[in-house]
Amino acid sequence: MSIPIFKPVTHVIFGLDGTLLDTERIHRKMFTRIVNGYGKVFPDDLRLQVLGKQEMDTANYIIKTLQLNLTHEELLQKFRDEEKKLLKNARLMYGVEDLLEHFHRQKIPMAVATSSSEESFRLKTAHLKDIFSVFHHVVTGSSDPEVINGKPAPDIFKVCASRFPGNPMSSEFLVFDDSPNGVTAALAAGMQVVMIPDPILTVWHNMSSSNATYVLNSFEDFRPEMFSLPPYFVSSSMNRSSFKPVTHVIFDLDGTLLDTERIHKKTFTKIAKDYGKEFPDDLRIQILGKQEMDVAILIIDRLQLNLTPEELLQLARTEEEKELRNVQLMHGVRDLLEYFCRHKIPMAVATSSSEKSYHLKTGHLKNIFSVFHHVVTGSSDPEVKHGKPAPDIFNICASRFPGNPANNKFLVFEDSPNGVTAAVAACMQVVMVPDPMLPKEMTDNATHVLESMEDFCPEMFSLPPRGSSCSCSS
Repeated sequence: MSIPIFKPVTHVIFGLDGTLLDTERIHRKMFTRIVNGYGKVFPDDLRLQVLGKQEMDTANYIIKTLQLNLTHEELLQKFRDEEKKLLKNARLMYGVEDLLEHFHRQKIPMAVATSSSEESFRLKTAHLKDIFSVFHHVVTGSSDPEVINGKPAPDIFKVCASRFPGNPMSSEFLVFDDSPNGVTAALAAGMQVVMIPDPILTVWHNMSSSNATYVLNSFEDFRPEMFSLPPYFVSSSMNRSSFKPVTHVIFDLDGTLLDTERIHKKTFTKIAKDYGKEFPDDLRIQILGKQEMDVAILIIDRLQLNLTPEELLQLARTEEEKELRNVQLMHGVRDLLEYFCRHKIPMAVATSSSEKSYHLKTGHLKNIFSVFHHVVTGSSDPEVKHGKPAPDIFNICASRFPGNPANNKFLVFEDSPNGVTAAVAACMQVVMVPDPMLPKEMTDNATHVLESMEDFCPEMFSLPPRGSSCSCSS
């Protein structure tokens, strides 16, 4: 896989919340708690709109949108009170410390440009003084008199750049940010920008990250040489096998290989509505990866539907049949399958679907699915006694490869917490490409978490590096 090359840079600017510090989920919790006290809900689309904005702009936007009977000063005071309780021990985002050490070692000038106030910045970083000492300066947009307009205006990045010695040009800067407002601001300042999106943005991906110069799932995935910066040393985690070597691969189907989960959600939402019920997100999470009969029983029990499991499944099949006949592959799947095929890595599918459902979903993709050594359909395979999160399906799938490979030689690709639990219980490593709606804490048990199959780095599991793409032939 060739590495894209962008314009050379000499200086780096980082956003703070959601970029350097894992604070966005805390902010969401804080605002949710505050507005709930006024009988309101803090929706995801509103959270998206305020990401990266200055504190006053954020307060005014929330008050106006939710029609809260508060002044912006009152809302900000409530916000600060919550911050003092929750942000004193804010953690660094994954991969940040290694990247900062690398830039510092290579004497790359760095600064922070945050929409927070100076008071808020000091609260969040007081326990991390050694780490933040590597920055040449910090611009706090909500309290700096030179920052007239907040993100998405370019002011904060222009001011930040002007405070480096030597008057470097805007084009020599690389910005790291997590928000659409931050990306827009950096581009307007004439800078390149690497976006590491907040997990919620995967839901709004086309709208929120398409303008970024480059989009990553984690700082761990950043390759400095793409911007003509010194590469990591060999000792860095980016250039070594991070996990145990594997020889075989097993894929889940729904939400992993195929973009079916949104169809399933739409189907069960409609059925529930027809019976005067709602299909809540926590129930959807609970059923992800489970066998069909277990799914039906859980939904009926939770929603108190006057249906048998067989009747619910039949309604679902009737509702979904047309859409599932033309379902598309998930992003990055085709290239990854071609890579495994080219390097003759044995592959199989372990899905909780029935055999009938599997053929319905894959009938138009026979050439692609011909690359798999075998398929285990958990809802109809007599050897699969217990569905995910039990390990049965992965144990059985492994046993059907020739040569009796050990379970610790398998790498599983999954999208659901139930699937991750099952794979780990089978003593396999598991790469999770989570459903966008999943809370971040529900990915903790996975060996490695990616935003897309496109981000998978085979070398981390001692597999051959990606090369030029090639087609698999049956």
